[in-house]
Amino acid sequence: MDTIANQAAIALENAYSFEELDNLRQNLEREVHARTRELRDTQAQLVHAEKMASLGQLVAGVAHELNNPLGAVDGNLAVLQDYVNRLRDGLTAYEQAAPERRTRFEDIRSQLDLDSVVSDLDHLLATCTEGSQRARRIVQDLRTFSRLDEAELKQVDLNAALRVTLDLLQHRVRGDVRIETSLAALPRVECYASQLNQVFLNLLTNALDAVESVGGGVVHVSSRVRSDDCIEITVRDSGPGVPLALRDKIFDPFFTTKPVGRGTGLGLSISYSIIAKHHGRLELDPAPPPGCTFRVVLPVRPVVSTVAAGAVDRI
Repeated sequence: MDTIANQAAIALENAYSFEELDNLRQNLEREVHARTRELRDTQAQLVHAEKMASLGQLVAGVAHELNNPLGAVDGNLAVLQDYVNRLRDGLTAYEQAAPERRTRFEDIRSQLDLDSVVSDLDHLLATCTEGSQRARRIVQDLRTFSRLDEAELKQVDLNAALRVTLDLLQHRVRGDVRIETSLAALPRVECYASQLNQVFLNLLTNALDAVESVGGGVVHVSSRVRSDDCIEITVRDSGPGVPLALRDKIFDPFFTTKPVGRGTGLGLSISYSIIAKHHGRLELDPAPPPGCTFRVVLPVRPVVSTVAAGAVDRI
């Protein structure tokens, strides 16, 4: 009996050890999975940081190189407008001072089509001035978007940030693609401006890609105050939407449904991490396709100690 009891005790002990080993194995697998995910997230952040640093240097160089010639063009256009006005006044004065040459002057004016030339000059100068000012606004929008001088928390007008991003994407609004906005008055939000600009660019680019994939549609951007200390930005599109089977994967690094060469799978993952760093939430509306709605929920004043450049936590 003692032998049987001892063998039973050993068997129980072995079973308990096997259970402990199995639990340990499961814990190790979960830990490996968590660390692998953390490494992938870190890799995505490093890729993003490198791209943004390169973008910042490129924008700074482009802005510097364009500002000087654009300034010269603006100055010369102003001088040219003054010269045109003087020439017009000179022609009028000559015509009035020499009535005996009126017939000859009218012949020359008719041959050279001076009336059309003079009237077109104002239009041409106005068009050139508008084009130059548009180019200067684009340069300013690029500088504002990259926020090269704002690497720390600042209070930002997110509606203005959305408008800048939309201006940069205006070249995508063509054919049957439309962008609609309904931006409510918002309190200024304490945030890293360049990072949130990147989030807005990612969401709007994805929305425009979605509606273009079905031949056209509407992208609707809205903002509102969600509570006393929280605001909400919504980007909704009328595209095909995200299939239900893929919704749990869309924020994973390197996951993309776009064709090869069109997407890296980093946009939504990086956006998710940026919003998380601001103690906010990036949510995909659970409504089924078609259409897709992303919501960015941000506190007006995030916890400063946790909004650090290297602290990326899933929420």
